[in-house]
Formats: sequence, structure tokens, C-alpha cells
Amino acid sequence: MILLQKEKNAISMRGTIGDIEGGCTATDFSAALTELEGQDVVVELDSEGGSVTEGLAIFNAIARHDGDVTVIIDTLAASIATVICCAASKVKMNSNAKYFVHRAWTVAAGNCRDFMSTAQLLEMMDGDIASTYANKAGIGEDEALKLMDNETWMSAQEALDYGFVDEIVEISGKHSVQNSTHLPAEGNTEMLDALVRKISNLSARVSVAKTVIHTQK
Repeated sequence: MILLQKEKNAISMRGTIGDIEGGCTATDFSAALTELEGQDVVVELDSEGGSVTEGLAIFNAIARHDGDVTVIIDTLAASIATVICCAASKVKMNSNAKYFVHRAWTVAAGNCRDFMSTAQLLEMMDGDIASTYANKAGIGEDEALKLMDNETWMSAQEALDYGFVDEIVEISGKHSVQNSTHLPAEGNTEMLDALVRKISNLSARVSVAKTVIHTQK
């Protein structure tokens, strides 16, 4: 699904890439991006991937845009969605998100020549994708292909280390241990006084015990 938030100069992309189950098509994305022509844009992306050709068309639209484009990966950038990220001026990734790369695949039918032709096409697509990864991450195409061969899952930190993303956005709940305190509220001294007395009594008992042990020696 493509959602244009014109007042925020933002486009939300969620779901499959391509005209699959109400997914994100290149036509819809290009139309939304045109609405923000000449402006810096934020693309909020959360996608398991989909059609290679649709994804490359979205990549091309971002690359042609007259303005900076920042992609923010919400929880998942997988398959061709990772290639879309590579077109951006900057890629940010939430700390709890995942990044997944692999070789292109398809479902085919036909005779042996049909399958040979399909294999050649898939290999051609793999080369284009590996080249895109190499340009973004500053790695060799052979290394990119190895990551694709291994169907590699990456954490945000691993994606940053490889160079696929430029920044990690730390995500935590609104309530965290660092932001909480177990001390009584200011002005409520009774609980604090009781706690001090307990600590003092415990210290006294420890001192007596040490004295007894020392005497028995």
C-alpha cells in the first residue's frame, strides 16, 4: 500500500512490491513522488519484497527525483525492497528491524529451452542487483553475490556494518528501566525514613555478627 502524506513530505510503503494483494506498484509510487517534486522526501518502508521489475522501476523513480530521499526501514526490508533502499540519499533503519538479501527467483513452466532462458534472465537480474548492492555498500560484486547466495538475514547493526544502511534509529518502549525510579515521590519522606531505619538495623546486625564470629575465633 502506498500512502502519501503531503503535509509531511512523506510516502509510506507497506506490503508487497508490485500489483500483488494490494501491494506497492511503481505507478502508484511514482504518482505520489511526483506530488512532492523538487522537495526532500521521507519514504517509510516496510516490505517483504516482490516483483523485481516493479522494484527497479521504484528505484529509478527515487534516483531521478529532484531532491533528497531518505528511506526509513520500519521492521523489514527484504528481497527487492532492499534494492529500493539503495536508491535513497540516506537509509535509516530501526534498531529492531531486519534486512534480507537473496538471489532472484521465480516460478516457471515450459520445455528445457524455456527453463534455460528463464535461468539466464534470473542470472542477469542477480547481476544488476549485486551491482546495486556493491555501489551502495562499497563492497565487491562477488561479495554481494555471496551474501545473496547465502540468503543472508541481517540485524540493523549488521546492515550498518556492511554499509547497506547509514544510520540506526534506536527503538525502545515508552517505559524503560533507565527512565524509571523506585524512590518515593518528592515530599513523601515516611517511606524513605522507614527504608533508612531498615538499612541501619541491618548494618547493626551485621556488625554484631562479625563481633561474635571474631570472639569465637
